[in-house]
Amino acid sequence: MKPLGNRVFLKKIEKEKESGGIVLQATKQDDAIKCTVEAIGSGVEDLTVGDVVFISKYGGVEANGGLLIKEEDVIGLVV
Repeated sequence: MKPLGNRVFLKKIEKEKESGGIVLQATKQDDAIKCTVEAIGSGVEDLTVGDVVFISKYGGVEANGGLLIKEEDVIGLVV
């Protein structure tokens, strides 16, 4: 998948689970989804492939098992 313009292709990061099936969550972030950047378009300036970002849970368009989203719709970068 090669995004066009200022779009980014992301894969959701699954929540970690204990062996007992209990979901572990460091903080309550119901309105944000943690993703990794898989590919970027030629107009993307602030992100690189491999970055971990947060997006709104209502953002993006699902495609090829991931999400396509505009760079400006990324709400945070994990550093």
